[in-house]
Amino acid sequence: MMGEQDAILLTGNAVTALADSTITLPETVYALQEDLRARAIDPEQDISGQVTFDDMVSLTIQAQRVISW
Repeated sequence: MMGEQDAILLTGNAVTALADSTITLPETVYALQEDLRARAIDPEQDISGQVTFDDMVSLTIQAQRVISW
């Protein structure tokens, strides 16, 4: 279960979830720009939470807890 302060960072093949209209994503979702480009997902589409590798590190440092799978 996600709380109001939680966020998801999509990396690798998980970024394809942004292009799938059947998947309901939480309000705060980030996607790694390099992975969007590598999978030919147009970074100019309405993806407000695009992040660079440096941004990803900053988000990880700011988080109280990081869960990865």
